[in-house]
Amino acid sequence: MVKIARIESGEWQRWPEMDDYRAEWLTDVLVERATWRAGVGARKVSSELSGIIGAKAGYIWVRFWFRREDQVVEKYFTEKGQVIGYYLPVCMPLEQHGAHMRTEQLGLALWIDPEGRVTVLGEGSFEAAAQKGTLTPVAQEQAEHRIRELTTATAQRRFPPAFARNFMILVEDNR
Repeated sequence: MVKIARIESGEWQRWPEMDDYRAEWLTDVLVERATWRAGVGARKVSSELSGIIGAKAGYIWVRFWFRREDQVVEKYFTEKGQVIGYYLPVCMPLEQHGAHMRTEQLGLALWIDPEGRVTVLGEGSFEAAAQKGTLTPVAQEQAEHRIRELTTATAQRRFPPAFARNFMILVEDNR
């Protein structure tokens, strides 16, 4: 079943698995960053992606709130700063309340690996929820429209935005 989940800026600082939370507005993009704590077991990005580990101790997650594009983009890095991939949740339009951002995720998402291969996540559960009436017709239409936009823009190398694509993490080797 599709779970419509709220995504909010600042939520990572409340996750017990994460620390070193930082957030900063860079023009009209809110950038959040957090590091997975020591002792956290490895977690897959999704059960739909075979074997891709997206979280374990030292991994760094960066979330971009692109107001102009009306899209959240997450970029995941290993503890050494190597890109694991991008997670693009399909969401309702972004809402801003002061410096705080939030949206509702509609069950579908894109995963883009470092080589640019795209995988649509959540299709089966999304279709089941649509057939059962769990999602409103407006949410279904929004999600279907948005996934088409995102896959087209990604295939044309227009998405994720250059700011996210070029954003890197430099990790000092303290050995």
